Amino acid sequence: MKKTTTYWLIAATMTLAGCASDNDLANNYDGDGEAVNITATRSASTITTSTSTPLAEGETFRLINSTRQALGRTTKCDAVYVVDANGKAAPQNASNYVVWQTGIDIYGKQITENEFLAIIPADKDADSPLPTDQSSADKLKAADLQTASTTLPITSVAEGIDLTFAHQNAKLTFNVSLNDDASGITSIKVFNSIVPYFNTTANTIEAIVTPTASPVSSLIAITLADGEQLNVDLPLNITAIEKGKQYIFSLTIGHNALTISSVSVSDWQNTTISGKNEAWSEEDGTEYVTFTADSEQGFTFVKSGEYSGDLTGFEYSVGNGAWIHIPIEGLTEPVKFGGTLGSLRLRGKSLYLFGTNCARTVKFSNNTPVACSGDIRTLIDYTQYKTVDTGSAKFGFLFNGCTQLTTAPMLPATKLADNCYEGMFNGCTALTNAPALPATELTERCYYSMFYGCTALKSAPALPAEQLAKWCYYSMFYGCTALKSAPALPATELADNCYRGMFNGCTALKSAPTLPAEKLALFCYNNMFNGCTALTQAPELKASTIKTSCYSFMFDGCSNLSSVTMLAEDVSVKNYLMQWLENAGTSAQSRTLKLKNSDVYNALKSQSNYLPDNWKSDASGTTIIYEDN
Repeated sequence: MKKTTTYWLIAATMTLAGCASDNDLANNYDGDGEAVNITATRSASTITTSTSTPLAEGETFRLINSTRQALGRTTKCDAVYVVDANGKAAPQNASNYVVWQTGIDIYGKQITENEFLAIIPADKDADSPLPTDQSSADKLKAADLQTASTTLPITSVAEGIDLTFAHQNAKLTFNVSLNDDASGITSIKVFNSIVPYFNTTANTIEAIVTPTASPVSSLIAITLADGEQLNVDLPLNITAIEKGKQYIFSLTIGHNALTISSVSVSDWQNTTISGKNEAWSEEDGTEYVTFTADSEQGFTFVKSGEYSGDLTGFEYSVGNGAWIHIPIEGLTEPVKFGGTLGSLRLRGKSLYLFGTNCARTVKFSNNTPVACSGDIRTLIDYTQYKTVDTGSAKFGFLFNGCTQLTTAPMLPATKLADNCYEGMFNGCTALTNAPALPATELTERCYYSMFYGCTALKSAPALPAEQLAKWCYYSMFYGCTALKSAPALPATELADNCYRGMFNGCTALKSAPTLPAEKLALFCYNNMFNGCTALTQAPELKASTIKTSCYSFMFDGCSNLSSVTMLAEDVSVKNYLMQWLENAGTSAQSRTLKLKNSDVYNALKSQSNYLPDNWKSDASGTTIIYEDN
């Protein structure tokens, strides 16, 4: 049975002497005998019964007397009513309320009936367009347009007005399952344009959509934290979207996969919209940095290292409560949050934020896991975070050693400062997915040791940058022992030390990215895959000219490495390939080394620590191939 909402409008004892003009009306609701008094209830339908319960205190709706409006009346025909604790409704403004219209109509005939229209939300019109931003509980509720209309004879005034509200749109609900191989969600679009409400507590995505006989094919599109974009079309058996209906999908999100396993269609069941998108404030839509824990946790926020200022520009709020200024010395005593206390939000105004050598800035007081969400730019200037200049902002070592941190905030900046994210998540051993990093132009040390020691990190973010800087990716994923695949590295022009130690110690890494650059830089690939014991095939090293220590220790300790291609024409200089294959291929059944020509091979053999015995032509299971042959 369709879920309905009912209001009872009971008219007070009144004189039905015509309301011919606005001047005839009283201006006081309590003293106006022609005012419509309202008792508001909401029906609670089940399959077989329908009962009524009072609306919640504070709920509002809009009531219009269409008959009065048609006569050109401009007052006492359109008003907002608010429900009190007893289920009674009174006008939100005591001087603006709805009255009955009697007397003579524009054709000179006696008015015998009144037509009423009611609308939820109270600030909408019956034909209001559907809002596309539904990203919070309040915004989703605001998109749920409901209307009710009735025409009643004047003689039935004392009997009240029965208004049954009907949903004018349709609701889509996605019950979400996120596979372990999928990174975090950074954006969602429904039907190409609607930003839905993602309830991270209930793992549901909800959107309200316009009814249509010709729905667009793209049902939902999701962008993951590693930059991967997934899309699934509307199931073919759903040929139309009907108003008042609810469509429930079971949605599974995984790496390279977005699938719907089931779908059901039913009458829209009204339920309380509860919870919130933790990345959003219910008060203004600002994506504050937010910390959430299932049970009580403690939060400290201190300055250390080379931080250039004090912490007076920062504030925190617990459980969506009042904002509290953080003192100059920071929060040295833990602030309690989590569980029944609610989430802790953090905001600030600090263009320079943190220095480059902070030992620790955020700290949690116990082992309870903590999820972080929101936009990191709200720590720079929360009043204009989407447009704030990020060129000087630094978050170095912000979460250094936060072993409780399970998710990271969004890092959407495309303009970076030197050292901006250096060591930001160093030692965050519970972090499984990395945030998106969309910048295409890097700065010195910008991602330096960013995820160093994140042993639970399963997926790396997309790294689209083509303009690199010195030390930009240095040790970025050092010791990320759960990382199985590397992101693409499209840059063709390198910088000194740019990829140095980038995947050092990534023991689960099975495949390496293509390295398209043919012009190298000092130490550019030094130690890049050192200790990657699961790596079996090296990326092709196509540069004809090499630089100081560019390949040194590059594949040191890659015990399962079985295939290497290195096409440099001159390797006679000392230290360019120091121990690049040391302890590599020791567990492989065979090894293939492709070089430019035999002169290169002989030069490798002649240099100390350039070519281990197991990679020489006379070693069992080893094959040497020359490109020039």
